[in-house]
Amino acid sequence: MRGRRTAPCKVRLVMAVTCFAASMVCALGLRALGWVPGADWLWWLLGASGWVTASLLRRGWLGAWLAALCWGVALAPARVEDDEVPSGGLARLGFQVERGGCGGRGCFAEAVALRCTELEPGACVRAGTRLGVGSVAELPAGAQLTALVRVRPRVRFDNPSESASWLDTRGGCSATVQRGAQPRVDHLSALASAIAVLRVRMRALLERTLKPPHSGIARALLLGEGSAVDPELNEAIRDAGVSHVLAVSGMHVTLLVGAWVLAVRRTWLFTPWAATWEARRVGAALGAVLAPLLARLCGGSPSANRAAWTSMVMYLVTSLGLRPAAMPVAALVTAAFAVLDPREALHPGFLLSVLATAALLSDRPRPKLAHPVLAFVSTAFRTSWRAWLATTPFLLLCFGQLALIPLLANVALLPLGEALVPMAAVHLASAPLDLLATDRLFTLLSGAFVEGARRCATLDPGLTLPPPTPVQTLCIAALAISALVPCGWRVRGLVGALGVVIGVGSELALQLPADTLRVTFLDVGQGDATLLESDGKAMLIDAGGAIGPGPDPGALSVVPALRARRIDKLARVVLSHPHPDHYGGLPAVLATFPTDELWDNGQGPAEDVQPVLEILDAARARGTRTPLVQCGTSMLGRARVEVLAPCPGFDFTREPNDNSFVLRVSHGAHTFLLTGDIEREAEADLIARIGHADVLKLGHHGSRTSSAPEFLRAVAPILAIASAGRGNGFGHPHPEVVQRLGTRLLRTDREGGIELTSDGRTLRVRSARQPRWRDVMAPAS
Repeated sequence: MRGRRTAPCKVRLVMAVTCFAASMVCALGLRALGWVPGADWLWWLLGASGWVTASLLRRGWLGAWLAALCWGVALAPARVEDDEVPSGGLARLGFQVERGGCGGRGCFAEAVALRCTELEPGACVRAGTRLGVGSVAELPAGAQLTALVRVRPRVRFDNPSESASWLDTRGGCSATVQRGAQPRVDHLSALASAIAVLRVRMRALLERTLKPPHSGIARALLLGEGSAVDPELNEAIRDAGVSHVLAVSGMHVTLLVGAWVLAVRRTWLFTPWAATWEARRVGAALGAVLAPLLARLCGGSPSANRAAWTSMVMYLVTSLGLRPAAMPVAALVTAAFAVLDPREALHPGFLLSVLATAALLSDRPRPKLAHPVLAFVSTAFRTSWRAWLATTPFLLLCFGQLALIPLLANVALLPLGEALVPMAAVHLASAPLDLLATDRLFTLLSGAFVEGARRCATLDPGLTLPPPTPVQTLCIAALAISALVPCGWRVRGLVGALGVVIGVGSELALQLPADTLRVTFLDVGQGDATLLESDGKAMLIDAGGAIGPGPDPGALSVVPALRARRIDKLARVVLSHPHPDHYGGLPAVLATFPTDELWDNGQGPAEDVQPVLEILDAARARGTRTPLVQCGTSMLGRARVEVLAPCPGFDFTREPNDNSFVLRVSHGAHTFLLTGDIEREAEADLIARIGHADVLKLGHHGSRTSSAPEFLRAVAPILAIASAGRGNGFGHPHPEVVQRLGTRLLRTDREGGIELTSDGRTLRVRSARQPRWRDVMAPAS
């Protein structure tokens, strides 16, 4: 029988160009209709590259176009509107639980708001917002409940950058059950109740028959409770690049359902109905029923549900006596999930799963080696290599990491992971009868997996690269595609050479011209952080900080922004005054970037503010100078930096806000006034000597206690910046201040990070949410 011939490389390239053109026409058409934001062109290019990849990788037209369809459908509903952001408060909300479970910190539920009742002032949640709801008992998927929750805006940071980024599809707010309030279950189906009871018994049995950390690993494998694994061990497994082994995914569902189907088929052969009903079709029919139930039993994660529905379709087709093709089925299921849940379709985990699956399904059969060990190692390495190539561009885009050790770690540890899943199931089934010593065997395999992961984690250098630009992202994707597609070495060499040249050119284009000053007011939530760059030198004034528990803006906003600017060293870091929303992010920044000088006004050490003392001690230990800064002038590249206050030093009789550093930055004809958190008392001292400034960073986040009318008249700013968090509970900036400034005011809570550049004559501005440059001051003609 003649095998199917593979299309020549030229034909594949024609297919690729056709798919690329079709996808771009669709993208432009959807943008013209207003269905997607105009700034999201990068996603459409990535979607187009998905069409190209699908056409090049698959030998058949049907599989290629169905895979292309799944990419297009996944990215078509890319417009995910921002949720209304509450200022915080209590609300009694109705929820539909999508996923529930228990981990190291108690039980949890991921739910979607269905209805809102008894809303208190200030708490506003749009129906459909995805919320996390803590609970004291497991809430099964499908349950409808009502709970008294505290609603908070979810802190997220949005800064202008030339680097590529992916869409944040998470909701704009979060909710936790009010302490002492128990959610009331309004509706729970019999099936969901039975699954919940069975999960509780499975969890108790695993905890009783296995010791930590093996019980946590078993719970992660069978119940999808990854948080049950010890955090330190979880980090080692993640660093080794094999965390997907413990996440209930396609591998788990395929192994467990496949084992069930195989057992049914073998047993069916010994029944009197074997001659009437084919064993293969009977087993497949039962597998189609079992797959979605098993996914719910394993926690109902999105990856488990996708794998379950893929298996169900495959088994249904098999039960009809047909032979299903893996690529079209996987593509159709992926497209269906993308249509049903656009947010999940744009989640990095979803797209990484699609990329890895497409790379594996599209691999061409290779002649097997004679020696079984060599054949196994060769197959394992090729599988790991293709999955790594397919996912690396997206990993660089989302996380800026290039992991090399996972290539070898997956070859060594994936067989153990595949053995752990059925072994855990066998142990769970036999443990009540205590017939087999399965606990010892599972502990042995689990111990080997844990030790291997820890050793691999110590070997991985964990290369962290600057976030790539859109052009660099496409170049990296082109290099990966050229290595995956069945084309000759000449084509691969040409693509590689062009990719390197274009990528290096894109990197050189990021360099700031020598005569330019760039001032960026970073989005750090409710706090302050200002970055100055001139002539290759950088100066950071404050780094934000969480007020109470919350994400660290230093690690999640400031450090990524500096890395995107290709900054590897800071000439100066300024701590304007000892308040946590200004110094809280500094430890992460100082631990990441070498710093020449750290300026402090002296009030923190004088008043024994312990976090400030720790920051200063840690900075000195790294070789950073901490001079006593007095009023005067210094240079940052070609920009002049003047310290205007506090002079000659901080005033013991004043609050920290009025002792903030006040800096005037001059570059050519333009002046920037950075006022920290000063209030009216300090503003009154400065009026007589402040002078005009083109750009004013408002004191105290635009509070009514700052930005007095007489101070604003003295400064007469062309543009004013208020650094405040979205939906902050302080009401910053206050309406009086907003009214005084009118259209001259830009706010980080609405604009995201705000960037200004000056060449000494022209002053231009843009923001994260309005990325087009516009002139603030154009040179006189």
